[in-house]
Amino acid sequence: MSSKASFHVLYDGPALAGHEMDIRELAPALLAISDILEGANEVFNDDRASISVSVRASFERGSFGVDLVTVQSIWDSLSGMLTSANVVAAKELVEWIGLGGGGLIAFIKWVRGRRIKKVEPLPDGKVKIIIEDDSQVIPETLLKLYQDMKVRKGLESAISKPLEREGVDTFAARSAPESGSVFVGKEEARHFRVPVQEDELLSEEVRTTNLQLKSIKFKEGNKWEFYDGASEYSASIADQAFLKRIDENQLAFAKNDILEAEVLERQYQTDKGLRTERTILKIKAHRPSVRQIRLPFADPEE
Repeated sequence: MSSKASFHVLYDGPALAGHEMDIRELAPALLAISDILEGANEVFNDDRASISVSVRASFERGSFGVDLVTVQSIWDSLSGMLTSANVVAAKELVEWIGLGGGGLIAFIKWVRGRRIKKVEPLPDGKVKIIIEDDSQVIPETLLKLYQDMKVRKGLESAISKPLEREGVDTFAARSAPESGSVFVGKEEARHFRVPVQEDELLSEEVRTTNLQLKSIKFKEGNKWEFYDGASEYSASIADQAFLKRIDENQLAFAKNDILEAEVLERQYQTDKGLRTERTILKIKAHRPSVRQIRLPFADPEE
């Protein structure tokens, strides 16, 4: 089975008066619209349906617009009728996003980049969003769309980035000739950027290990480079007593010297993946690198 939905997207402004849009800006924007629908389809339907978007170019005076057709394929299964009944169709996905007004786009315009203070669960699958002295009741599913990274990155690329260009002032969309429209002005475009995410601490461990010096940087705040026998990495030095001895020229180092160190290792989840941060808490011992061949002394008992 399959379902279809058509909608129109328009970019307007002085730079588009000739009905032209730079392909380097258009292509990412159209791909982003596809990503938005794919992300919404994943939120609602998991792997029960796939979705694709095709384009038919169309023009209006003093603007650049495109007609898009969303085609959703519902996977056949032994319980095909039941599966079809539970799938959110293409037309509904377009409505949830708000390409004809309302939906996610309208909610983002209401949030206006403000920090959400509280989310209160309500009956019937709804939640109350509280921001400062303002509040709004929305379906819990709309909140999931708002939090979905793929959907939000798509909206940033389809709305925020094109409207950052000089002479492109408006993004508009409608899902059908008889439906309402959604408009986003240049001053609102920044609200569609993906919020800066704070890194989430996943693990923290302190361990004692031996590190080989690869690069030493004495400038305050710079990180030293180490090799732990498996991989190279940089780490900051937090041992103030150790740093003081260096400042007072009480210590001398050479490349490949070995430091026995107490290392704090933290792992974070970021919007780009895992990040590991290491800090040298204490230097316990310093062993110069091997500069002479060790003599193969015979065993006294031989």
